[in-house]
Parts: sequence; structure tokens; C-alpha cells
Amino acid sequence: MAARTILHWPNPRLQQTAQQIDQIDEKAIDLARDLYDSMTVEFGAGLAATQLGILQSMVVISSDYSEDTTLDVDPKLPDAIVLVNPNITHFGDDKFVWEEACLSVPDFSEMVERHSNITLEYLDLTGASHTRELGPPFSGIVQHEVDHLSGKLYIDRLSPPKRKNAVRVLRMRIKRQKLEAAKKRKWEAQERRQEGVKKGFRVFSSKTLSRKKRPGKCYGKNKRKRKR
Repeated sequence: MAARTILHWPNPRLQQTAQQIDQIDEKAIDLARDLYDSMTVEFGAGLAATQLGILQSMVVISSDYSEDTTLDVDPKLPDAIVLVNPNITHFGDDKFVWEEACLSVPDFSEMVERHSNITLEYLDLTGASHTRELGPPFSGIVQHEVDHLSGKLYIDRLSPPKRKNAVRVLRMRIKRQKLEAAKKRKWEAQERRQEGVKKGFRVFSSKTLSRKKRPGKCYGKNKRKRKR
């Protein structure tokens, strides 16, 4: 199919909750292909449908992880692990901390605490039901992606001080990107105005042309002499 645009924080659509997929038809298979293509283009490990603004309960994970887990590649999409309506039914007591990143929060990562062992139920694209016991680190990947379907990002799992700092850093980055984009637009507009102007001629802006010439002083020490 085709790669789609991935939503970036702080887009409010990332906070929406996905709906269960009632029927796995060609439309659902096409969505899985779009998720895979979008993930591959951005060199991601996994992608949830809500990251594309699609409120369908589906997650696609790179097939590179199939060798390290009990999850198999999908019969309909051999290049990926496809989780339809994934549901974590059990969280173990043990936890581990590892570094997470996200395609919806580009160029940023942070240490996140996750449950070490989970029980996952899901459907594949053939409609077959599966139940799997997962351990780290793959259990962390699944928890990260399933969180997206509930409208949560990994930065929402951080402690309040860490989340506050992450939001501050991300907002400063967005502000800097907007300023750089505005400077670029201004520079490009100036170059367009200069196109076609003969060498040696000065290009006047609308502000320069509308500026009135200041009258000379006619008082004080430097007052002008009146003609008699």
C-alpha cells in the first residue's frame, strides 16, 4: 500500500482511544500494510494505528523480533507481527527499567519502568486467536504499543519530575523548529523578490516605500536659514 504521515506529540489525536475491530477483512489487511510501510520508512520497531490517526485496535511490530519471542510473523503479512485487538490480561509483579523511544516523539528517549512478564491475547489477520506469555525486553515493546491504543505515550509513564522535564525539552524543541522554519520562509521570500531585479538596483520593501522623509530641523542651534 503506502506509507502515511505519523502524528507527533503534542497532537491531541494521539490521546484518543482505539475501537475494537469487529471484522478482519481486506480493509483491515490494507491497514496492516500501511502500518508496516509507515513503520519501515521511519526505521521503527513498531507502530499502532492511533499513531496514524486511525482509531482501530491494531499494532504492527517488525518481524526482526519474531526470533526472540513466542510471537510469529503474520500469515497474511510475513514481514511483520500483527496484533489485532491486543489485550494484556495479566501483568507480573516484577518490573524492569529500559530506554524507550517513539516515532510520535522523534529524536527523544527516556528510561521507562515496565512489567517484566505479561500475558497477551490477540488475533492475527486470519482471525485466529492467540495467547502468549512474554518476557523482557519484548514485553516492554508490546506494552509500549498497546499503550498507544489507549491514548497513552511512554512519556505519560514517567514520574512527574521526569515528565515535566521531558515536556519542557520537547516544547523548546518545537519552538526552535518553528523559529527556524519562519526564518527559512522569510529568506525564501526575499530571494523571490530579488529574482528578475537588475544588478545594481536596490529592492525596496513595502515598509521602506511607505516611510516618510523626516523634515529638517527649523529650530535651535542647527535651525535652517530662511530665504529672504
